[in-house]
Amino acid sequence: MSEQMIVEGEIENQCSGNCNGSSAAADNVSSRTELIDLDCKSCHKRYNDPRLLPCLHTFCAECIRSFEPYIISSDDRNPNLSISMNSLSSISNTVVTLMCPTCESEVDLPRRGVYELPVNFMIRKEILQKALNPNENNVHCDLCEESNAISRCMECTVNLCNFCSQAHNRQRKTASHKVISLEEVRKEGVDGLYSPLKCQSHLREEQRLFCETCDKTICRDCCIVEHRDHVIEFNDDIVDESRTLLLKLISKSEPHILTLQGTLKKINELDAEIENKKESVKQEIDLYMQSYMSALQKHKEQLFVKVDKVCEEKKQALKAQQFYMKQTLEDVQHSCAVAKRALTDGNNDEFLSLKPLLTQRMGNFSRLQIHSSPRADAFLKFLPDVSAGEIDSLEVFGDIKSKIIDPQKCSASGDGRCIFFRVQSTFLKP
Repeated sequence: MSEQMIVEGEIENQCSGNCNGSSAAADNVSSRTELIDLDCKSCHKRYNDPRLLPCLHTFCAECIRSFEPYIISSDDRNPNLSISMNSLSSISNTVVTLMCPTCESEVDLPRRGVYELPVNFMIRKEILQKALNPNENNVHCDLCEESNAISRCMECTVNLCNFCSQAHNRQRKTASHKVISLEEVRKEGVDGLYSPLKCQSHLREEQRLFCETCDKTICRDCCIVEHRDHVIEFNDDIVDESRTLLLKLISKSEPHILTLQGTLKKINELDAEIENKKESVKQEIDLYMQSYMSALQKHKEQLFVKVDKVCEEKKQALKAQQFYMKQTLEDVQHSCAVAKRALTDGNNDEFLSLKPLLTQRMGNFSRLQIHSSPRADAFLKFLPDVSAGEIDSLEVFGDIKSKIIDPQKCSASGDGRCIFFRVQSTFLKP
């Protein structure tokens, strides 16, 4: 779990004498409490050599070296050209750009690499303060992370166990470093353990000068080599002016915090309102769909009733026609049979006695007009795009079309043996 410490206080005014302007500016900076996380967001371990990126996010120096870089030529930027950080020293006239894992900003590294980035002395100071805490009995070694630390390298700003301390003293690059016990560190206190900033180009020299031309701290040797003819000042001579400048920039930047916080609050409120609106509209849709599905279900049932009614009417018409056709068939067959037997079985007197009935009956049948087509059909069609009116104040679509027999528009003619029906095509309405 990340360990966090609370740092309280104001920006300290370290100047005296003619520094009243800087002191007044410092007094205008409100006292605030900031939460400082002592664990690197990349490796999730305690910071080891914390370095500030230009976006002001901090990572361990080695973590920054592990980030995937882009190799960007000073003349032609080609972000598709990727190379390992270890091979950068062999490439000249290039600017290395990294993407900050925290804010995803593209930041340029110094030309000499990661170790030219400024040390975050604030975090380093808090880590040291943590180590000085008398209640902190188990301070782990920053190198092996297994054993308890017993000493501290004041130049590397790391806590060391006994084994790592001996190895630290044997290495050529670190043999001259000042390593003291944690007990001495606690006695000296944070203020008594000031560690001067060393130049990355000239490791034995302290950065006590400031190049205003390049806007960076430098050492005495840098003035002779890289910064010849530049505007050079002692740090102590320009620190008050720089503090004042930074305080002015802070005073101009801090109002944006309230604006941004207010905008974020509005965004959060609007986001919550959108979420509430989403649920409200979903409920409206759900209620509407339930009502609409209920209306559709009712309409479906009505359509089923219509279909049943139409088909029943068609079948009743066919049954009526079938009944009359069967009755007529039986009558014709019977009459013909009786007439034939009268011709063959009776004598002249007997035949003539039946002649009036037989000729009248057979005469009626001889004039009979038989319509052989069924008086109904199977035409029935569903038209889904036709408006069918409203159900529960909701418009519904879909209706039935069929040729139906309207009894009120039917007529019959003949001697009762032949029925004529007029058939119409119509939409069925409820």
